[in-house]
Amino acid sequence: MLGGCKAESLGVQVVRGGPEAISMEDLQRDAWLVGGGEGKDGWAGFEHRLQQMHTLPAFGRSYRGRGADAVVCGRKDGRGDRIFVVLAVNEGAGAGLLRLASLISLTKAWDVQRPPPETLIFCGVDGPAGLQALHGAAVAPQDAVTTSFVLGGPPQWGAGLGNEVVALELGDLPPDPGAIDFRVLQQAVVAADTQIREKLSAP
Repeated sequence: MLGGCKAESLGVQVVRGGPEAISMEDLQRDAWLVGGGEGKDGWAGFEHRLQQMHTLPAFGRSYRGRGADAVVCGRKDGRGDRIFVVLAVNEGAGAGLLRLASLISLTKAWDVQRPPPETLIFCGVDGPAGLQALHGAAVAPQDAVTTSFVLGGPPQWGAGLGNEVVALELGDLPPDPGAIDFRVLQQAVVAADTQIREKLSAP
């Protein structure tokens, strides 16, 4: 069974930003949260976590596309002109919850005072309907998106969302989130963060 509580309430020093901020405790708690662990809508919990990472709403004043409850996106405005999208798809299985939790941790890695070198848009979508809604939600013009990163899924999920699609591997994600080794998942998310940073730093 997955359990969750705020690390701050346990007297644990919380690291803000950078790869060091990616922790297995956060991954475990957030997988529980987006699965409705607080007895609330998991997407509301996901949206709240994006807000906690000091992202901005990606759709004007909203984190959700108009009429698209299956799409939740936050953005970090960068110093440059390029846009990068990081996408996690919840296709209804436990693996989808692990992708969303991993996306939250990636967002936390960019929760720093200095803006990123380029704009980052972090999107969680609910299955095929969410992917379709994301295409219609105009989170960013396709020709303005340099790279679309697909977290823990096939590259075709990112087709049409940017000039390039890069798959970020998370390893084998079990249907039961409680069955995963969160230490291994943490290492995979740190590696994914490294790939993103390398892309943003490339000319």
